[in-house]
Amino acid sequence: MVSLPTYDPNAYGNATTNEMLNRAIGVIYEPGSVMKAAVIAAALNEGVVTPNTIIDCEQGAWGVPGARAQGHARLRPCSPWRTS
Repeated sequence: MVSLPTYDPNAYGNATTNEMLNRAIGVIYEPGSVMKAAVIAAALNEGVVTPNTIIDCEQGAWGVPGARAQGHARLRPCSPWRTS
């Protein structure tokens, strides 16, 4: 994990709290992007899909109650990284 400071480490007293935040460990990221790789790799490995399989994403209809989902119509297994 890397968090590159945007301030001068030699003059950290002049940095704002936001600038000093180590985003690699101090920010909560949604697991979606990490899980895409694991799920797609497993599906390809098990032969459930091929790189050319079209997956119906249902426009993101599956979501968490109270959250607004932004979805895609149809994707190939390697497309999610290009579209989200």
